Amino acid sequence: MMETVLHDIKKAGYSKVMLWVFEENIRARQFYESLGFTANGKTKKDFEATELCYEKTL
Repeated sequence: MMETVLHDIKKAGYSKVMLWVFEENIRARQFYESLGFTANGKTKKDFEATELCYEKTL
């Protein structure tokens, strides 16, 4: 499903996709990293937790 979403985003003309994931959600981080997403160093505090920004060039 994620591959289809990424394909559709690229087809729509976008060259990069970004998302936020909770720092402690290791399973989600590993999933996104397996798809080529990398943490770009941006962080934010939300709901008393830290979120990391991930991005992927399409």
